[in-house]
Amino acid sequence: MKSMAEALDRTKTALGKVDFDCAVCMLDENHVVAVTRCKECAEYLCSSCTKVHKRLKATRLHTIVEMAGNQDEDVIQCFKHPEQPLQLYCETDKTLICIDCCTEDHSAHPCLKVQEVAKAEWKRLSELLDQVNTKTNMLDQQIQKAPGLRNSQIENLTTVLDAINDHRHSVTDKVNAHFDKLEADAKSKHDKTLKQIMKQQGVLELERDKTQNTALMMSSIKETSHPVVIINSLPDIQKRADDLETTKLCFDGNKIKTLKFQLGNIDTAALGHISSVNNPLLKSSPTNCEASKDKSSPVSSIGSTTHKTQQYAQ
Repeated sequence: MKSMAEALDRTKTALGKVDFDCAVCMLDENHVVAVTRCKECAEYLCSSCTKVHKRLKATRLHTIVEMAGNQDEDVIQCFKHPEQPLQLYCETDKTLICIDCCTEDHSAHPCLKVQEVAKAEWKRLSELLDQVNTKTNMLDQQIQKAPGLRNSQIENLTTVLDAINDHRHSVTDKVNAHFDKLEADAKSKHDKTLKQIMKQQGVLELERDKTQNTALMMSSIKETSHPVVIINSLPDIQKRADDLETTKLCFDGNKIKTLKFQLGNIDTAALGHISSVNNPLLKSSPTNCEASKDKSSPVSSIGSTTHKTQQYAQ
């Protein structure tokens, strides 16, 4: 045994009588007082189970130690010195020993009476038990919150999904309105361009008719070849030649534009995001739920003693 905490379940303190139940019978929830202890199995056995233990092939060679005593007090015998009871506790090795052990192997170690150590450790165990019960109650209270937390999370998810869908519809309406406007603008510009094409087409057709008339006139004068006619027609021919210099021979590209759609981007980060916030049902901060690490806790002192050391070694 490495500490007094491990020794407590194997000794009877001065606080009262302690009966050890048979470990085998306890498997069937039968409380039968043990009369022996198997060193190899580290289990207490009643008289019936001791007989079976000695007969089984797997355990018949085990060392069985009788638990000596009477109706008033049970004594656990030393494994090394079966004739001696475990009466002392070695503070150095943290183990229960008998008088012979103290003389042989622990002569230089401080040793205390089992009853003295057990009283102090029993008090610490009581304090620890109170602390464990308190924390168990706290855990039970927290566990009882679980159904409410699950229901609140389900309701929360429904609320969040409804908000997302509402915002989706709102954004979709705005997006649709924007694209409807783009379509209307495209059709309006298209109609204006068609009108401009028709207008310029009319101008070009008029210019073509004028140039055709000029060509007919010049062909007619050329065919006559009479000098007087040619000379008399010179002013008119010159005017028409000047008009040809300013005649529009093509569509005005500055007034006829083709359409092009420039792709845009939607900043999805600006459309909303999901974040986590504190649950209103859990008002305590996370640190309040952490286990206490108080060094003065009974846990930290189990197995240690502050008694005045009594030397039993010779």
